[in-house]
Amino acid sequence: MRELIEAIYKTFPKYRSSVNLKFDLEEVEIEASQVSVWGLLIDELVVNAFKHAFKNTGAGILQVKLRKRSNLAELTIADNGPGISKNYDKNSSLGLSLIKFYAARLNARVKISNEKGTCYKFCFPCYKECYNTQSFF
Repeated sequence: MRELIEAIYKTFPKYRSSVNLKFDLEEVEIEASQVSVWGLLIDELVVNAFKHAFKNTGAGILQVKLRKRSNLAELTIADNGPGISKNYDKNSSLGLSLIKFYAARLNARVKISNEKGTCYKFCFPCYKECYNTQSFF
């Protein structure tokens, strides 16, 4: 996950000096068949942050947390940008539709907060005992 986010970060060279990446990651195992869906979800969230959250800020922060909670995992991706506009049409957004689609494919619950920047929190099942898993952190 860290390598993917850092690779996306490198595709936005104008933010390298003004946006800091902060990681707080625990090891979580997911089904191998879901790795690509997680990658697409993370890509969508991180690209959205760079496109929308950091365009008018001097010092941006993108924080990524992954925590294991019993048989569940929590993924949080948050930025300190201006947050989602109140006039934002959630029903016509391709990005938000993709995020919801990927979350549904992962059986994840999604909570979106807009208090201090934008924060996406996903709660999804872990597969601790599954032999066909891959570490994703």
